[in-house]
Amino acid sequence: MVHWKQQLYDSANRVANQFKDYPGIVSVAIGGSLARGMAWKHSDLELCVIVDQHLQELQYFNYMENMGVEIIQIKKQQVEEFLAGEGLPKEAVLQFPIQIYKCRIVHDPSGILAKFKAAYDDTLFHSDVTAKKREQALQSVDQRYALAESLLSGGFPNTALAHLRLASNDLLLAYYWHNHILPRSQNRTVYLLKQNAERFGFVDFYNTFLQIFGLNQPLPAMKQSLFQSQSEIYQLANAGWGSNSVLFLQNAVDQNLEWGYDKSILYVYKWCVHLLKSGKLEDKNVYDHKQFEADYPKLYQFLDFDKMTSEEIRGLFDRFHDARSKLA
Repeated sequence: MVHWKQQLYDSANRVANQFKDYPGIVSVAIGGSLARGMAWKHSDLELCVIVDQHLQELQYFNYMENMGVEIIQIKKQQVEEFLAGEGLPKEAVLQFPIQIYKCRIVHDPSGILAKFKAAYDDTLFHSDVTAKKREQALQSVDQRYALAESLLSGGFPNTALAHLRLASNDLLLAYYWHNHILPRSQNRTVYLLKQNAERFGFVDFYNTFLQIFGLNQPLPAMKQSLFQSQSEIYQLANAGWGSNSVLFLQNAVDQNLEWGYDKSILYVYKWCVHLLKSGKLEDKNVYDHKQFEADYPKLYQFLDFDKMTSEEIRGLFDRFHDARSKLA
């Protein structure tokens, strides 16, 4: 019987090989944890491809060969300009996705990806780069927090909580870059955050993160609420991220909560919904419209909008502010 890890790598290779001769694709690599030898049984494939131009027909989220696949497109011109810019500040690598870090090259006839990989791997954890990563994350944190604060003061507590959650996710990234930790494995976010918090001394932030995402409630009730709201979540995903995203969520984000990382998966679904509905900051009080509760009654409950009062949310703001101040 083939070991699960071998099956995982075999599936990843089959997917990657499908794109070797795809029109408009110059180079193909396996990225993420599969490339770095840190795979777990339910790892996604982060497929990194260098393209002549962005390929609209390729959706970001996919489900292929019984695994979740994220197709990450990087323009060839962008890579060429980076490689030609000898003497550029180290921070020039910030324009590229971290999933390509220590990638495993599958197809690269021109050699452009090999040259880029060598430069990127050598630079990502340079002190100038991690400092800039931290700074960028904190800028996003402060933008989100200011918006959330104004929403709460304006009488829109539900949407304020959603933006506070997005700010918390950015603060998690800031803590990681501050401690030179590579963010990884979205499906195990809470589990890994607990490990890293204990190791690097930010347990207070971990506990605050749990409270802000409503993950300190009885687990059976939270699981039941997710199950009841899944069809509404998939409806949003289909409209916002494309048809393939539903298969991705159903199969690559543990829809039945069978993988042993229940709080992490509950977090992922809440975070995904907030990205879909609040991420662009366009409808600044979306969750406080009566229409949202009418259109998505089960999702309204899953997102805890029927449980938290404005006063309780204000308390979360205070805790968040304390966690943010640790990285001032």
